[in-house]
Amino acid sequence: MSPRWHGSLRFRLLVLTAVVAVAAAGLTAWLTVYQASQQVSSTAAAEEAAAKSIVDELVGYGALRGNWDGVSGTVRALKDRTGQRIRLTTMAGEVLVDSDTLDGGGARPVGNRAPQLVDPVPTPIPPPDGFGGAVLTTTFRTATPVTPTTTRDLPATTGGFIAVPTESWISRLINYRRQVQLATCLIGRGFLVEQKPQPDGIPVVDLMPGNLDMARKMALIDCATTRERQVNGRAEADIFKSCAEKDLSNCLLNSFRAQIGAIMPAPLLLSLGAGDPPPSRTVPLLPALLAAAGVALVATLGMWLVSRRVLRPVGALRAASTRLGAGDLAERVPVRGDDEIAELAGAFNRMADSLQRSEERQRRMIADIAHELRTPLANIRGYLEALKDGVLPPDRALFASLHEEALLQQRLIEDIQLLALADAGSLAYERGPVDLGEVVAATRTGFQAVATAAEVALVSTVDDPAPVVDGDPNRLRQVLGNLVSNAIRATPAGGRVTLTARIEGAEAVLTVSDTGSGIHAADLPFVFDRFWRADDARARATGGSGLGLSIAREIVTAHGGVITAESPGGARFTVCLPRSASS
Repeated sequence: MSPRWHGSLRFRLLVLTAVVAVAAAGLTAWLTVYQASQQVSSTAAAEEAAAKSIVDELVGYGALRGNWDGVSGTVRALKDRTGQRIRLTTMAGEVLVDSDTLDGGGARPVGNRAPQLVDPVPTPIPPPDGFGGAVLTTTFRTATPVTPTTTRDLPATTGGFIAVPTESWISRLINYRRQVQLATCLIGRGFLVEQKPQPDGIPVVDLMPGNLDMARKMALIDCATTRERQVNGRAEADIFKSCAEKDLSNCLLNSFRAQIGAIMPAPLLLSLGAGDPPPSRTVPLLPALLAAAGVALVATLGMWLVSRRVLRPVGALRAASTRLGAGDLAERVPVRGDDEIAELAGAFNRMADSLQRSEERQRRMIADIAHELRTPLANIRGYLEALKDGVLPPDRALFASLHEEALLQQRLIEDIQLLALADAGSLAYERGPVDLGEVVAATRTGFQAVATAAEVALVSTVDDPAPVVDGDPNRLRQVLGNLVSNAIRATPAGGRVTLTARIEGAEAVLTVSDTGSGIHAADLPFVFDRFWRADDARARATGGSGLGLSIAREIVTAHGGVITAESPGGARFTVCLPRSASS
């Protein structure tokens, strides 16, 4: 019966392949989308950072110079540093500078990119805790004129003396206009000044970037003491006082914008890049998932095709094994290729061959046993019926013949039982050191009368010292007795049977040879088969039951030895046994 589809190997392979393919393809798609998204996010962050740095630098340029004159040089430097196309226009749309045209080239279309506002006027952010009833923190002290080095030393002058404000938010807001005026003065005299944005919206103006030199120091003092740069500190105090009774934050911010806007240039619009921006900065997941599904489908289809090719011989093996189990021992499977499936098919065929040979041997043995039992039983039945009908007188010769036939049956049954025990590994052995010289002597003595009656000379030769093996002496005498009995029957009158026992290296060798007609070369491979006889007629005058050599081989094999047959003239049987370790 065929296995259910959900329990078949092919179905499990397909499911496993589909799961692995979906997992692998899905994970790959997710990693691809994730990395692409990270790259897009990183690129977008880099572009935003570059745009912010451009805006900050342009804001600082306008704030510290009070106008946009000469901004093209800064635009060119920003273009070279960031690689961006930079275009500045007024709020009315008039192009102030375009990096595309700085070198004489044509201006590319801007597209629908949203421009960014470049407004030099800062937008301060009041502290979140408010001012808490604060009063003006700008104080004035009379001292020797000093030169500020950073924005934190921003000078305020009153009558030629520098006023040092504390670092509150209000004082930084009020002092920013003074810092811008000093920066404009210094830039006009050729000195470099830098502005850095701050989180609270009030930029830091660095009047002393780099090393302090005497020329900048003198210029800064001159700018601070020039009439048009002098600032009336009480004006700021009046502003603060006027805002004390109002919304302090909005009042101060409005006053700040009013004062700083008067010295700042007009805001501009900044456009970066050329053409329309990419429609989306996210990587769509659906195409990646569809691609993963396609990969999984292709992998599953490929596994299905491969499984058909791989499982076809497996299916043939399954069908053949089913027919073999049903009794068709001639069933075989074709062997193709040299892979593991081909090896499995070859092993199956060898197993089938072995089963077929075993079945044939079993059938032949049953036929042989029936044949061997039929003849003595027929003889006994015939004699008994003759006695019953009075055809034969009941004399001593008749009873002796019946007794001989009964002994033949008993001997045949004992031999069959002995082989069955040997096949099952249940044949008992009483092992111990065995002197093969004694075995040869006992066998010669036991068969001397039979050899003399057959007019056959029985001689023996044993090495000195005689070889010793570990084994069962009775079973070894049984082996030698079977060989000598067969040799005497196969040797004509006047012939000779020779027994030898010798040592060859680590082995003890027994040999039984005769001067009979020998064994045909075609029959040598079968001499140890059960019920085999050299005489095809199977006459008892020339052969026994045909089990003696089979029994001898089983006993020798159980002793770790080998028995062989050859026919150089007569027949010669050789038994090789491992020598005893004690010898």
